[in-house]
Amino acid sequence: DQGSNFTSQMLTEIYRLLGVQPIRTSPYHPQTDGLVERFNQTLKRMLKKAAMDNVKDWDKFVPYLLFAYREVPQASTGFSPFELVYGRQVRGPLDILKESWEASTKSDESVVSYVLAVQEKLAKMSELVQENMAGAQREQKRWYDRNARQRQFESGDQVLVLLPTSSNKLLAQWQGPYPVLRRVGGVNYQVDMYDKRKRRRIFHVNMLRKWHTPTALSLWADEAMETEADEIPLWKEAQEMQEGPSLSDHLTSHQRDELQSLLKEFRHVLQNSPGRTFLTEHSIATGSAHAMRQPPYRLPHAYRDVVLQELQEMEEEGIIERSSSEWAAPIVLVPKKDGTLRF
Repeated sequence: DQGSNFTSQMLTEIYRLLGVQPIRTSPYHPQTDGLVERFNQTLKRMLKKAAMDNVKDWDKFVPYLLFAYREVPQASTGFSPFELVYGRQVRGPLDILKESWEASTKSDESVVSYVLAVQEKLAKMSELVQENMAGAQREQKRWYDRNARQRQFESGDQVLVLLPTSSNKLLAQWQGPYPVLRRVGGVNYQVDMYDKRKRRRIFHVNMLRKWHTPTALSLWADEAMETEADEIPLWKEAQEMQEGPSLSDHLTSHQRDELQSLLKEFRHVLQNSPGRTFLTEHSIATGSAHAMRQPPYRLPHAYRDVVLQELQEMEEEGIIERSSSEWAAPIVLVPKKDGTLRF
């Protein structure tokens, strides 16, 4: 639901360090994460049944309810959650009792071979889960497309948004109209909600309905009211004020030509890669000082490819060279505002 606890700067950095690709869902559209919503519905029903039969000590049955859910195969994946985590079928009390009766000799399999076998089994199960999930998604899409209608909006269109009411969040009503700012992805749109605290929000197309401006005039309309209807809406005026002046508003055609010629003249300076000069050389004399050698910092796996690429590019451009000196200092990677790293 695009909660701030999932989109904060700290979690964004954690996603980058662990190589996690976050996916944003549309608010008030449970179909976006249907598996999670379906799990919540099943768990609520199980808790409701346990609470009705055991009013006073229903919380003691929560571990058993979770165990019952984890041992049942899931329809989309084809495997139980327990088997996907541990690589084997769940063993209940009866299974353990049966094994104790039937087991005559202990297994001679080593721990290493067992771990390798489990890893191989988990890899095969992961491939099967991907195939089963793809098939389940195709089947769900086929059923959804039977009653779905294709709708598209353009920037500037007025739309109504289906939102919960202020009195009851379980009741929704169409609110607006609000202007569409841009299209985000295939089925999401960014809407300018100028009367809300969070102004720019993203909604699924199912939560939007096109607004048609009424054309019929009331019986008491006069020329003055018709003139007011042609005025610029407040949201349009505020948007134009936020956009601000462009470059063409400050420079004449002659000044623009001079700027272009100046950029062409110094194009060898304005480059993305750093340059170098041979006009002078500089060396640092350390004398008999003790060599300072600091071990490198630990880098996340998501950063290692970036570091190797940066080192290779600087070595090819002659900025750095390989060395076996006793002096050494670690590198520091600083994230920039555009999401890249400063080496």
